[in-house]
Amino acid sequence: MEVGPFLRFVLGFGPGAGASRGSNASHCFSIEGAGYGTRGLNRCEDPVGNTYGNVFLLPLIGGSGGSGGVRITARGGGAGGGALLIAGSLSITVDGAINANGGAGTRISGTNCSEDNGGGGSGGAIRLLAPVINGSGSLRTAGGPTCGDNGRGGAGRIRLEAFEYNFTGTTTSLLRIMTLSPNAVFLPDNRPSVRVLAVDGLAVPDRPSGSFSNPDVTINESTTVILTIEARNVPLGTIEDPTVVTLFVFSEAQADIVVETTPLSGTFELSTASASVTFPHGFSRFTVRALWTP
Repeated sequence: MEVGPFLRFVLGFGPGAGASRGSNASHCFSIEGAGYGTRGLNRCEDPVGNTYGNVFLLPLIGGSGGSGGVRITARGGGAGGGALLIAGSLSITVDGAINANGGAGTRISGTNCSEDNGGGGSGGAIRLLAPVINGSGSLRTAGGPTCGDNGRGGAGRIRLEAFEYNFTGTTTSLLRIMTLSPNAVFLPDNRPSVRVLAVDGLAVPDRPSGSFSNPDVTINESTTVILTIEARNVPLGTIEDPTVVTLFVFSEAQADIVVETTPLSGTFELSTASASVTFPHGFSRFTVRALWTP
Protein backbone atom coordinates (compact mmCIF):
# COMPACT_ATOMS: atom_id res chain seq x y z
CA MET A 1 0.00 0.00 0.00
CA GLU A 2 1.42 3.43 -0.97
CA VAL A 3 1.04 6.07 1.72
CA GLY A 4 1.92 9.71 2.23
CA PRO A 5 4.87 11.10 4.14
CA PHE A 6 3.82 9.45 7.41
CA LEU A 7 2.40 6.13 8.56
CA ARG A 8 1.53 5.30 12.12
CA PHE A 9 -0.81 2.58 13.37
CA VAL A 10 -2.63 3.67 16.51
CA LEU A 11 -4.96 1.06 17.99
CA GLY A 12 -7.75 1.52 20.46
CA PHE A 13 -8.45 -1.10 23.13
CA GLY A 14 -11.07 -3.84 23.22
CA PRO A 15 -12.41 -6.55 20.87
CA GLY A 16 -13.99 -3.98 18.53
CA ALA A 17 -11.23 -1.36 18.75
CA GLY A 18 -10.65 1.16 15.98
CA ALA A 19 -7.25 1.23 14.28
CA SER A 20 -5.95 4.33 12.48
CA ARG A 21 -3.94 3.23 9.46
CA GLY A 22 -2.11 6.28 8.20
CA SER A 23 -2.85 8.60 5.32
CA ASN A 24 -3.60 7.66 1.74
CA ALA A 25 -5.05 9.35 -1.32
CA SER A 26 -8.68 8.97 -0.23
CA HIS A 27 -8.01 9.70 3.47
CA CYS A 28 -10.48 6.97 4.39
CA PHE A 29 -8.24 4.79 6.51
CA SER A 30 -7.52 7.15 9.38
CA ILE A 31 -9.94 8.04 12.21
CA GLU A 32 -11.70 4.78 12.94
CA GLY A 33 -14.57 4.45 15.37
CA ALA A 34 -14.78 1.28 17.45
CA GLY A 35 -17.52 -1.33 17.01
CA TYR A 36 -19.75 -3.29 19.41
CA GLY A 37 -23.44 -3.92 18.62
CA THR A 38 -22.89 -2.24 15.25
CA ARG A 39 -19.65 -1.47 13.44
CA GLY A 40 -17.83 1.82 13.80
CA LEU A 41 -17.22 4.24 10.91
CA ASN A 42 -14.12 5.78 9.35
CA ARG A 43 -13.63 9.21 7.73
CA CYS A 44 -15.63 8.17 4.67
CA GLU A 45 -18.35 6.62 6.85
CA ASP A 46 -17.31 3.10 5.79
CA PRO A 47 -17.86 0.30 8.37
CA VAL A 48 -14.65 -0.48 10.24
CA GLY A 49 -14.59 -1.51 13.94
CA ASN A 50 -15.81 -5.10 14.37
CA THR A 51 -18.99 -6.19 16.17
CA TYR A 52 -18.87 -8.65 19.09
CA GLY A 53 -20.96 -9.90 22.00
CA ASN A 54 -24.54 -11.27 21.82
CA VAL A 55 -28.16 -10.30 22.51
CA PHE A 56 -28.11 -12.06 25.88
CA LEU A 57 -25.30 -9.81 27.17
CA LEU A 58 -23.57 -12.91 28.50
CA PRO A 59 -20.90 -12.11 29.47
CA LEU A 60 -21.74 -8.48 30.28
CA ILE A 61 -19.00 -6.42 28.65
CA GLY A 62 -18.70 -2.79 27.59
CA GLY A 63 -17.62 -0.95 24.46
CA SER A 64 -14.20 -0.58 22.85
CA GLY A 65 -11.89 2.39 22.28
CA GLY A 66 -11.62 4.36 19.06
CA SER A 67 -8.36 4.82 17.18
CA GLY A 68 -5.87 7.57 17.81
CA GLY A 69 -4.78 9.99 15.11
CA VAL A 70 -1.82 9.19 12.90
CA ARG A 71 0.40 12.25 13.21
CA ILE A 72 2.98 12.72 15.92
CA THR A 73 0.82 15.55 17.32
CA ALA A 74 -2.39 13.52 16.98
CA ARG A 75 -5.06 13.16 19.63
CA GLY A 76 -6.40 10.01 21.31
CA GLY A 77 -9.54 8.05 20.55
CA GLY A 78 -12.67 8.00 22.68
CA ALA A 79 -13.14 5.36 25.38
CA GLY A 80 -15.72 2.60 25.10
CA GLY A 81 -18.96 2.90 27.07
CA GLY A 82 -19.30 0.99 30.32
CA ALA A 83 -21.43 -2.06 31.13
CA LEU A 84 -24.27 -1.85 33.65
CA LEU A 85 -26.64 -4.45 35.12
CA ILE A 86 -29.54 -3.39 37.37
CA ALA A 87 -31.65 -6.20 38.83
CA GLY A 88 -34.68 -5.62 41.04
CA SER A 89 -36.74 -8.11 43.04
CA LEU A 90 -39.93 -6.03 42.63
CA SER A 91 -39.65 -3.37 39.93
CA ILE A 92 -37.36 -0.90 38.19
CA THR A 93 -38.55 2.59 37.21
CA VAL A 94 -36.45 4.70 34.86
CA ASP A 95 -37.74 8.30 34.74
CA GLY A 96 -34.33 9.87 34.36
CA ALA A 97 -31.49 8.75 32.09
CA ILE A 98 -29.14 5.78 32.12
CA ASN A 99 -26.21 6.43 29.80
CA ALA A 100 -23.38 4.12 28.77
CA ASN A 101 -22.29 6.07 25.70
CA GLY A 102 -18.95 5.79 23.97
CA GLY A 103 -16.51 8.65 24.45
CA ALA A 104 -15.90 11.26 21.76
CA GLY A 105 -12.68 11.14 19.80
CA THR A 106 -10.39 14.06 20.72
CA ARG A 107 -10.26 16.82 18.10
CA ILE A 108 -7.60 19.44 17.44
CA SER A 109 -9.09 22.91 17.38
CA GLY A 110 -9.38 24.29 13.86
CA THR A 111 -8.96 20.99 12.02
CA ASN A 112 -11.65 19.60 9.79
CA CYS A 113 -11.70 15.85 10.31
CA SER A 114 -8.00 15.49 9.64
CA GLU A 115 -5.69 12.62 10.50
CA ASP A 116 -4.92 14.38 13.78
CA ASN A 117 -8.29 13.51 15.33
CA GLY A 118 -9.13 10.33 17.23
CA GLY A 119 -12.02 7.97 16.50
CA GLY A 120 -15.09 7.61 18.70
CA GLY A 121 -15.46 4.80 21.22
CA SER A 122 -18.32 2.33 20.82
CA GLY A 123 -21.35 2.42 23.10
CA GLY A 124 -21.50 0.12 26.09
CA ALA A 125 -24.18 -2.20 27.49
CA ILE A 126 -27.25 -1.77 29.71
CA ARG A 127 -29.22 -4.72 31.10
CA LEU A 128 -32.30 -4.27 33.29
CA LEU A 129 -33.90 -7.30 34.92
CA ALA A 130 -36.99 -7.17 37.17
CA PRO A 131 -40.56 -8.49 37.41
CA VAL A 132 -41.81 -5.04 36.28
CA ILE A 133 -39.99 -2.33 34.32
CA ASN A 134 -41.64 1.13 34.35
CA GLY A 135 -40.72 4.66 33.41
CA SER A 136 -40.55 7.24 30.65
CA GLY A 137 -36.88 8.13 30.82
CA SER A 138 -34.07 7.27 28.41
CA LEU A 139 -31.54 4.49 27.94
CA ARG A 140 -28.56 5.33 25.77
CA THR A 141 -25.54 3.35 24.57
CA ALA A 142 -24.65 5.50 21.57
CA GLY A 143 -21.25 5.51 19.90
CA GLY A 144 -18.97 8.47 20.49
CA PRO A 145 -18.65 11.14 17.76
CA THR A 146 -15.58 12.71 16.20
CA CYS A 147 -16.46 14.80 13.15
CA GLY A 148 -20.17 14.13 12.86
CA ASP A 149 -20.52 10.55 11.66
CA ASN A 150 -16.95 10.56 10.34
CA GLY A 151 -15.09 8.25 12.71
CA ARG A 152 -18.13 7.69 14.96
CA GLY A 153 -18.13 4.64 17.22
CA GLY A 154 -20.70 1.89 16.77
CA ALA A 155 -23.81 1.49 18.91
CA GLY A 156 -23.79 -0.60 22.07
CA ARG A 157 -26.41 -3.07 23.32
CA ILE A 158 -29.49 -2.80 25.56
CA ARG A 159 -31.42 -5.75 27.03
CA LEU A 160 -34.61 -5.37 29.09
CA GLU A 161 -36.17 -8.41 30.81
CA ALA A 162 -39.45 -8.30 32.72
CA PHE A 163 -42.67 -10.17 33.34
CA GLU A 164 -44.53 -6.88 32.87
CA TYR A 165 -42.94 -4.33 30.51
CA ASN A 166 -44.35 -0.80 30.90
CA PHE A 167 -41.36 1.31 29.85
CA THR A 168 -42.44 4.07 27.42
CA GLY A 169 -39.23 6.07 27.27
CA THR A 170 -36.59 6.32 24.55
CA THR A 171 -33.72 4.00 23.77
CA THR A 172 -30.78 3.95 21.40
CA SER A 173 -28.67 1.20 19.95
CA LEU A 174 -29.54 -2.48 19.63
CA LEU A 175 -32.55 -3.11 21.88
CA ARG A 176 -33.74 -6.52 23.02
CA ILE A 177 -36.99 -6.69 25.03
CA MET A 178 -37.78 -10.03 26.67
CA THR A 179 -41.20 -10.56 28.25
CA LEU A 180 -40.56 -13.33 30.76
CA SER A 181 -42.82 -16.11 31.97
CA PRO A 182 -42.43 -17.98 35.27
CA ASN A 183 -40.93 -21.08 33.64
CA ALA A 184 -38.92 -19.41 30.89
CA VAL A 185 -35.15 -19.70 30.77
CA PHE A 186 -33.63 -17.12 28.45
CA LEU A 187 -30.24 -18.61 27.68
CA PRO A 188 -28.42 -19.02 24.37
CA ASP A 189 -29.51 -22.00 22.28
CA ASN A 190 -25.94 -23.25 22.22
CA ARG A 191 -25.43 -23.17 25.99
CA PRO A 192 -22.80 -25.67 27.24
CA SER A 193 -23.81 -28.97 28.79
CA VAL A 194 -22.04 -32.09 30.01
CA ARG A 195 -23.51 -35.40 31.19
CA VAL A 196 -22.82 -39.09 31.73
CA LEU A 197 -24.03 -40.90 28.63
CA ALA A 198 -23.43 -44.54 29.66
CA VAL A 199 -22.10 -46.67 32.53
CA ASP A 200 -20.35 -49.87 31.45
CA GLY A 201 -22.22 -49.65 28.15
CA LEU A 202 -25.62 -49.18 29.84
CA ALA A 203 -27.36 -45.99 28.74
CA VAL A 204 -28.15 -43.40 31.41
CA PRO A 205 -31.64 -41.82 31.12
CA ASP A 206 -31.77 -38.35 29.59
CA ARG A 207 -33.23 -37.11 32.88
CA PRO A 208 -31.60 -39.25 35.59
CA SER A 209 -33.20 -39.18 39.02
CA GLY A 210 -29.98 -39.42 41.02
CA SER A 211 -31.92 -41.30 43.66
CA PHE A 212 -30.35 -43.48 46.37
CA SER A 213 -33.46 -45.69 46.39
CA ASN A 214 -34.28 -46.20 42.67
CA PRO A 215 -31.07 -46.50 40.63
CA ASP A 216 -30.94 -45.21 37.05
CA VAL A 217 -28.35 -47.86 36.10
CA THR A 218 -27.55 -51.19 37.81
CA ILE A 219 -24.24 -53.06 37.57
CA ASN A 220 -23.79 -56.48 39.14
CA GLU A 221 -20.29 -56.34 40.59
CA SER A 222 -18.05 -53.85 42.30
CA THR A 223 -15.49 -53.62 39.57
CA THR A 224 -13.82 -51.03 37.38
CA VAL A 225 -16.23 -49.83 34.71
CA ILE A 226 -16.00 -47.29 31.91
CA LEU A 227 -18.20 -44.20 32.01
CA THR A 228 -18.86 -42.40 28.72
CA ILE A 229 -19.19 -38.64 29.02
CA GLU A 230 -20.94 -36.40 26.48
CA ALA A 231 -20.30 -32.65 26.18
CA ARG A 232 -22.04 -30.09 23.96
CA ASN A 233 -20.78 -26.61 23.12
CA VAL A 234 -17.69 -27.06 25.28
CA PRO A 235 -14.30 -26.05 23.81
CA LEU A 236 -11.85 -28.92 23.30
CA GLY A 237 -8.92 -26.85 24.51
CA THR A 238 -5.43 -27.21 23.04
CA ILE A 239 -2.94 -30.04 22.69
CA GLU A 240 -0.96 -28.55 25.57
CA ASP A 241 -4.06 -27.82 27.67
CA PRO A 242 -6.98 -30.04 26.61
CA THR A 243 -10.38 -29.80 28.28
CA VAL A 244 -11.13 -32.67 30.65
CA VAL A 245 -14.27 -33.37 32.65
CA THR A 246 -14.15 -33.97 36.40
CA LEU A 247 -16.38 -36.75 37.74
CA PHE A 248 -17.54 -36.64 41.37
CA VAL A 249 -18.88 -39.91 42.87
CA PHE A 250 -20.80 -39.75 46.14
CA SER A 251 -21.23 -43.19 47.71
CA GLU A 252 -23.95 -44.21 50.11
CA ALA A 253 -21.48 -45.73 52.56
CA GLN A 254 -17.88 -44.96 51.51
CA ALA A 255 -15.64 -41.99 50.88
CA ASP A 256 -16.29 -39.75 47.88
CA ILE A 257 -14.32 -40.33 44.67
CA VAL A 258 -13.01 -37.68 42.25
CA VAL A 259 -11.86 -38.82 38.80
CA GLU A 260 -10.75 -36.92 35.69
CA THR A 261 -11.81 -38.14 32.25
CA THR A 262 -9.71 -38.44 29.15
CA PRO A 263 -9.51 -35.19 27.10
CA LEU A 264 -12.68 -34.34 25.19
CA SER A 265 -12.55 -35.37 21.54
CA GLY A 266 -14.88 -34.51 18.70
CA THR A 267 -16.20 -31.05 17.88
CA PHE A 268 -17.25 -27.99 19.84
CA GLU A 269 -20.88 -28.91 19.19
CA LEU A 270 -20.53 -32.54 20.32
CA SER A 271 -17.62 -34.29 22.03
CA THR A 272 -17.05 -37.31 24.24
CA ALA A 273 -14.62 -38.56 26.87
CA SER A 274 -14.33 -41.57 29.17
CA ALA A 275 -13.37 -42.34 32.74
CA SER A 276 -12.53 -45.54 34.62
CA VAL A 277 -14.28 -45.79 37.98
CA THR A 278 -14.44 -48.54 40.60
CA PHE A 279 -17.82 -48.20 42.25
CA PRO A 280 -18.22 -49.49 45.81
CA HIS A 281 -21.10 -51.79 46.74
CA GLY A 282 -24.45 -50.12 47.26
CA PHE A 283 -25.83 -46.93 45.79
CA SER A 284 -23.65 -44.18 44.33
CA ARG A 285 -24.62 -40.80 42.95
CA PHE A 286 -22.34 -38.90 40.59
CA THR A 287 -22.12 -35.53 38.88
CA VAL A 288 -19.79 -34.11 36.22
CA ARG A 289 -18.21 -30.71 35.71
CA ALA A 290 -16.19 -29.16 32.88
CA LEU A 291 -14.06 -26.05 33.44
CA TRP A 292 -12.32 -23.97 30.78
CA THR A 293 -11.04 -20.46 30.20
CA PRO A 294 -13.16 -18.52 27.63
